[in-house]
Amino acid sequence: MFSGIRDAWSCLSTSNIHTAGIVSDATINAVNYQDVERVLGPKVMGAWNLHLVSQELELNLDSFAMLSSISGPLGNPGQAAYVGANSFLDSLAAYRQGIGLRGLSLQLGAWESRMIEGLDLSKTMVQAMSHDEGMPLLIKALSTNDPVQVIANLDMEKLGQNPTISGDPMYRDVLINDPTKNHRPSLAKTVHTKVVAKQKIIEILRNLLELGAGEELELEESLTSCGMDSIAFAQARGHVLKAIGVDIPMLYLSDAYSMNDMISHACKDMTDT
Repeated sequence: MFSGIRDAWSCLSTSNIHTAGIVSDATINAVNYQDVERVLGPKVMGAWNLHLVSQELELNLDSFAMLSSISGPLGNPGQAAYVGANSFLDSLAAYRQGIGLRGLSLQLGAWESRMIEGLDLSKTMVQAMSHDEGMPLLIKALSTNDPVQVIANLDMEKLGQNPTISGDPMYRDVLINDPTKNHRPSLAKTVHTKVVAKQKIIEILRNLLELGAGEELELEESLTSCGMDSIAFAQARGHVLKAIGVDIPMLYLSDAYSMNDMISHACKDMTDT
């Protein structure tokens, strides 16, 4: 089939751009094998097959580009499979360059399209990018040698206000020249009682788990059993750090610990009154 396409469209012998992808949002407790396979297929198997076929046909490619997503480095609740699929594209681009082949993974942000019609992005770290803004950047990226590149309209103020991101060395070069950095809120310095701190943590968890007013948060359950994945936990960790100045270890995402265990750890050095 690919031989026929190559004969009909000679441009395939010089350039490949992999654009396929499927999004199927689900929290960890609702994810099943079929959904994960469905999301991984177009990106993982699709890109890998293109990689193999281009070698089998001995194509001398000027570019082998794949459309990844900003959800890889920034995360997105409910999209564990999608983040994993895009991370594979990033790794494949680096792998291809490592064996002397062309490879580029473009981590795209929200792009002007039907996918984002009607979405309110005003409170998010990633704003919409128009075709007029994005296409010149995409064309420029195709001419460079860096295997993974970000093309996204980032709100630097909101990015810097996220304690998880602002404290991550990976983003240091991005935020270092940001004029808003001196206006980022500092970590909480107020001395909280255990009761107040617990209330703040519970409020954070309820918001992230999107519980309604009448829905109960089962504190004796683990975070994972309530549907929280590693991305949502990173957000919770950042919010707790900002709210009460306590950094919660990743181990509390394990099924071995309940939410009460995590709250007890966070409040252990606080006074009762």
